[in-house]
Amino acid sequence: MTELDGCSKENKMNNKILVVGNTTTPHGAEALIVRALERANYDVTEVFYPTYRSDYGIFNDTLDNTIKRVNPGLVICGKVMGLDKDIISYLKKTYGVPIIQITFDLMQKLTFEDRPSWWHPQIEEGGFDWVFGSSDNKEEKETISKFTSKYSCLREGVDLELHKPIIISNDKITEDVAFTGSPYNDFRNEMITSMTNDKRFKFKHYTKSYLNELRDIASYTKMSIGTNYSDDIQGYWSARTFENMAVGFTFLTPNIPGMKEEGLIDGKTCVFYDTRNIDDLKEKVMYYKDNLEECNKIRDNGIKLVFERHTFDERLKEMFKVLKKKKVI
Repeated sequence: MTELDGCSKENKMNNKILVVGNTTTPHGAEALIVRALERANYDVTEVFYPTYRSDYGIFNDTLDNTIKRVNPGLVICGKVMGLDKDIISYLKKTYGVPIIQITFDLMQKLTFEDRPSWWHPQIEEGGFDWVFGSSDNKEEKETISKFTSKYSCLREGVDLELHKPIIISNDKITEDVAFTGSPYNDFRNEMITSMTNDKRFKFKHYTKSYLNELRDIASYTKMSIGTNYSDDIQGYWSARTFENMAVGFTFLTPNIPGMKEEGLIDGKTCVFYDTRNIDDLKEKVMYYKDNLEECNKIRDNGIKLVFERHTFDERLKEMFKVLKKKKVI
């Protein structure tokens, strides 16, 4: 039996784990966590929670009944809006099971006054036994510390099987660079328009591309572009970073503080461009378009980095180490 670090047979936690959230989205974190747990031979039961509902009573009842039936050693929750801290406290007291949360939403500047009533009310003391978020930003930690001291950073990751790279020969490349995200802010819209109109290279925009579609795009495209909700928040960047590198793109990204510590190094595993600077981005595209040997070397180093350090299998090892150290399990 393969077991993740921090959760061996010697520990009190049994081999049954509930994963609670929107597990039906194949590319979503909850689904990828389930796959990583199953690869480590955990007995996983999924409990579905939709993202938006006016009444979550039936879903809370289902979770209650499932814990009673399965008797898990650990419950891992995603966002699970509607599962408030009082219900969590009841479940822990009734069944004696640790209940934790993994959420990759940015909680910086979170206040209950500014958010809908269902947005993360569970992180207050008395709720989850531990909360894992995606950022180690100082302001993020200070914000969350107002509600709970039980917080650790846990980056997003990739799936060992679903994000396998496409290694392409140069004669099959038909596109130079792609952007695989939604144009939800002014910079993205401006960047997409400017890159599309520049005839010096072949650029194409794909909205919300995941898994097989992302791999298919990588099969005929050299590079892809990263840009985030914010490109200057310490330690906070999109899952697209690791996913694009994993499938075989040479990844162009702003140099976000904290990237170096994660192995994201300019000219070695990725390419940095000046934040929100379209002209600098274009210069980098032009250089690596014409220097394929360098471009491919960065791509190969990026693939190696991601599958050595940034898979969900590695993330769960980190998670179990924290939970064991903090005596949650």
